[in-house]
Amino acid sequence: MIAKSKLGLERPRDSAMAEQFYVSKDGHTSLGPYSSSQIKLMARSGELLPDHTLWREGAAQRVYARQVKGLFDGTNRAASSSSAQEDVDVPADELYEVVDGDGAYSVGSFSQGKGSSSSSSSSSSDSSWQAAGSKASGTPASFPRIVVPGGMVDPRALIEPGTGMALTGAWILGAILFLLLCLITYGVFLIFALISPLITHFTRKRALALLEGSGIRIGPDQLPQIDECVKVFAQRLGMTEMPICYIVEDSVMNASVFQLSGRDRILLLTDDLVHGCLQTGNSKALAFVIGHELGHIALGHTKMVRGYFRRILKKLSRLDEFTVDRVGSRLVNDPEASFEGLLVLTTGPHLLPYIRRDSIKRQALGVRQNKYTKKAERTQTHPLLLNRISRILGQG
Repeated sequence: MIAKSKLGLERPRDSAMAEQFYVSKDGHTSLGPYSSSQIKLMARSGELLPDHTLWREGAAQRVYARQVKGLFDGTNRAASSSSAQEDVDVPADELYEVVDGDGAYSVGSFSQGKGSSSSSSSSSSDSSWQAAGSKASGTPASFPRIVVPGGMVDPRALIEPGTGMALTGAWILGAILFLLLCLITYGVFLIFALISPLITHFTRKRALALLEGSGIRIGPDQLPQIDECVKVFAQRLGMTEMPICYIVEDSVMNASVFQLSGRDRILLLTDDLVHGCLQTGNSKALAFVIGHELGHIALGHTKMVRGYFRRILKKLSRLDEFTVDRVGSRLVNDPEASFEGLLVLTTGPHLLPYIRRDSIKRQALGVRQNKYTKKAERTQTHPLLLNRISRILGQG
């Protein structure tokens, strides 16, 4: 869809102008065309952000706005979600050549067409940005490096207060329900409970086949930036077994972990969630979500009995969510990234560019201070999102 800029910049009247560019803020909607002077104005006003993409009609590829040297200075450039590796800079006056070029770019070691090149080391890390490709070649577009290195994190030290008492209550309630079901069914339920692990074991391969056939398996050769983040975070949490990670197509923004049997732990990310986190402009937002889910695994929340307790006692489930929010936040060590990771679940990726962060933070504080918030959460398995945001930011 071609739309008009919110600054009111109209289509240039001189259709013969060579420098006509389009902008995408969400990877779907196209804005433009604009002249190079209008592009610079949008960058100065803050409407064009470093992680937005630019291209010229007929060009084979897109480039990130941050790759244009001189387009962003000072705080504008600092808003980019790029990794610590150095970006490719191209003078703003050469924007036409950049967008229309047939060269490939990557961060760190990069190659550029039209005669200039830089040798790429064969030992280049999988977490480096991959070259932005064209539709004709089938080369995937670039993906940001999202891993956050750091020291070991003990998830047990971050357990939400009250969790131990809630877990004790869940054991008592679970035992009562188990005995009642055994009595009501004359022992049939007991037999079923004993053979259920065997049933799970024999259906494991079928479940894995369903995942393998309907999702994208993350690994060193498929979105290696996500794979690296999962492995580094798992190591920092002291996990000895790495979960299998898949991205699945779904129209909801969600991430989840579950355990099939034995040591098979699965991390699922929906495509909308990944896209939405990247749209925040802070690549650590996706890292926060991954850290949150790995916290569930590290603390044993995916085990069969604990999962059962979380279903029958929703308070325990909510406390667990607060706990793993803290785990994810500690891993990324960036409250704003954690905030963005939760915010995108609240607004979705399409409205995100228009949301005032300061207003959301004030609303979140009001939610946390509202005495009816806990009552509203009683029937929920997850705390209210704005309550979680307020806690992550340390409000109240």
